[in-house]
Amino acid sequence: MKRTFASLTPQEGLHVAIFIEERNAEIYRNFAEMLAQFGDPDSFDISLAFREMSAEESRHSGRL
Repeated sequence: MKRTFASLTPQEGLHVAIFIEERNAEIYRNFAEMLAQFGDPDSFDISLAFREMSAEESRHSGRL
């Protein structure tokens, strides 16, 4: 059964927020790894940006 965000308790809302941050960090990390495999300078630059985004999402989940 789906619930609206407004119907969650504060603890449940926090759990959802942490889950989203952790999931996004993993997605960005996977993108970074895929792009790094191309081996060209542009792909490395884009990979670095995704690694930075992943680290930021990890910091968010840690703060929560």
